[in-house]
Amino acid sequence: MNVRSITFGLNDENHTKAILKEKTELFFKLANECFTSRDIEVFTNRINLEVVNDTVQYNKDEILEKVKTIDWLCKELGIRWFCVPFTTFVDYDKREIAQTCLEIIKRYPSAFTNLIVASDNKVSLEGAKIASKIIKDISKLSHNGYDNFRMGTSFNCNPHTPFFPYTFHKNKSGFSVALETIDVFTKAIHKSNTKNIIKNREKILNLIIPELSKVNEICKEIEDKTSMNYYGIDASLAPFPGHERSVASLIELLGVESFGNHGTLFFTSYLTDILKEALLQSKVKQSGFNGVMFSLLEDSGIAKRNTSKDITIDSLLAYSTVCGCGIDMVPIPGDSLEEEISSLIIDVAGISSRLNKPLGLRLLPVPLKKENEFTEYNYDFICNSRIMSLGSRGCTPAIFEEELEFLGKR
Repeated sequence: MNVRSITFGLNDENHTKAILKEKTELFFKLANECFTSRDIEVFTNRINLEVVNDTVQYNKDEILEKVKTIDWLCKELGIRWFCVPFTTFVDYDKREIAQTCLEIIKRYPSAFTNLIVASDNKVSLEGAKIASKIIKDISKLSHNGYDNFRMGTSFNCNPHTPFFPYTFHKNKSGFSVALETIDVFTKAIHKSNTKNIIKNREKILNLIIPELSKVNEICKEIEDKTSMNYYGIDASLAPFPGHERSVASLIELLGVESFGNHGTLFFTSYLTDILKEALLQSKVKQSGFNGVMFSLLEDSGIAKRNTSKDITIDSLLAYSTVCGCGIDMVPIPGDSLEEEISSLIIDVAGISSRLNKPLGLRLLPVPLKKENEFTEYNYDFICNSRIMSLGSRGCTPAIFEEELEFLGKR
């Protein structure tokens, strides 16, 4: 089992740039050494910030100066990504948030932004409206809408999630770790050499529990060596382009003929249950989603089934009731309306708040492309697939002016 990312969360300390660089560089040096000395590969190092607009008054210049400093830090240390989180639960004009998010994505290619639209089971309908505007504006920055890869909308996520972009840091500087777990599940099923789901469950648990415990012990060692808080592990089944790292391929290996067919939801729940049981038995510290992630453009298997039209937005919504991350990396027509996007956002927010589970949403409107046409990406972390229809027109614009506090409270 390898590490997808070590995500280092920085609190809002008033360090000089030199001290900030020294502190961050030393942490990543020691953390990576701890893993590599145990033959565990670390794919990426990342930096996570506290919510940047959680203040009484909005200060765009101050936020952009902070982002500029972190961008400098990442370039100095060779860190590929950092995340800038915003909350929509503020009293001032939320349109200022949209302008700042757009500017960050436009100026800093290493920056992700996370817009918090649901928190503590409270939903900001106006936040959904702002999110849809940001998504549309960002889509116009390039010919293929790629930049929305770095823009996420999150719902009831806890701090310290190591998977971008649905994350924010809180409290003392510290770290969380995202794991590569699909290969462990696949290896266990091949070893089991059966379609018996009870035996497969036992085989997976026997294989993954010691691996989780090992990583947890290494993280404790990192905490001791660096004096940085260890916030937990996210062992989500998270895909990456290639058959061997596809959640869809894993589900088909278990017995579903094609991902998206009936049975997909059951086996999503089945895999989630195994992962939760493994985390419980291994007694590791948990952070993030710890579920099954359906990320369309990052999963070769899902991209393939989307191309053959085995899945829809509605089926992805259904799966989000039992999976780990919601509607993620879905390409949609470039002319999709803001109210259509806002309506899908509040659907995901409703599921998240009603079920009290963290979810996220990333949509990529593709300029000048229609439903059933194909994306044209050429990146190491994105597949190509058919552009998916949003399916319906959505709500009237007038509803996106409120905040709701009752969802999930009964």
